[in-house]
Amino acid sequence: MKTILLSMLLAVTSLTTSTTVTFAQQSGEEAAIKKVLTTSFDAFGKRDLDGFAAYFVKSPELFYQVHAADGQLLVAHGWEAMTHMVGGHMKNDPNDFKGKHSLSDIRIHTQGDMAWVSQTSNWASPRGASKGSDILVLQKQSGQWKIAALTTQTYAEGKLIVVK
Repeated sequence: MKTILLSMLLAVTSLTTSTTVTFAQQSGEEAAIKKVLTTSFDAFGKRDLDGFAAYFVKSPELFYQVHAADGQLLVAHGWEAMTHMVGGHMKNDPNDFKGKHSLSDIRIHTQGDMAWVSQTSNWASPRGASKGSDILVLQKQSGQWKIAALTTQTYAEGKLIVVK
């Protein structure tokens, strides 16, 4: 009886320990992913194309889609097309973003070297406030999380309906 109790105690202890380690690893991965998200958006706001592009996989498979508040839908397939498109935007609007940007409602799901993220981008500037509904796929390459796909849709404050 003591042997069975000891075996069960050891089994529960090892299960609890492995669960704690997995949670800690996941929390570390989520923190690393959140850092990629915030610093890439910060680089975009500073109009730092090289800094921004460094957070994306350098691949012809990269997918980048922006549905702007003015109704335009911009799509780039591949890293070169994305940097060309974003570089053109930065050239047309070279001034740093004057306002605040934050992320909220971040949901991260990781599986191995892949992560799926949904989040809300909050933009507040002297011209007004807007939000973006973002979906991203990240891939871990050489220990670093990189954005492999991004789609964002900007909408005016109060225009999002969330179904629960």
